[in-house]
Amino acid sequence: MGLDAFVFKSKQSLNWEELKDVPLTLDPRTGEYDVSYDYWDEYVFPLEYFEAISKRIGNMSAVGHMREHMTPLLDQENSIILNKIVYNAIHDGEIPVSELDQLEAELNHVEEHYDRENSLVRYFIECFRELIAAARKENNPIVF
Repeated sequence: MGLDAFVFKSKQSLNWEELKDVPLTLDPRTGEYDVSYDYWDEYVFPLEYFEAISKRIGNMSAVGHMREHMTPLLDQENSIILNKIVYNAIHDGEIPVSELDQLEAELNHVEEHYDRENSLVRYFIECFRELIAAARKENNPIVF
């Protein structure tokens, strides 16, 4: 078990030539397009077809380690990192596009102050920089 994060492709990023006859549904909360349930047997796409990016953040132990090392660096009450990402290694939810600036500011702060020997925190920062860039490009939330 562990924590994975995704950003789904926007309508503009999908190959509509391939999808023109495919009955799709859209989850407005996550921005995820998927083949309508009744057509799953007829239209098969790889799991990552509709994903702009996916990242394995870490297993339960790694996420706990990340939280332990970032907690002293962040405002525990208002932190997106602490309250929406590393609070638990097995959760769902999303970080809306409207919160990406705050998330990026927190990443910048962690990057300035974390122990450089900590490769898991470095990995976390790198993953979320890529996820934020994809979320902005696709105008979709980061989803867990």
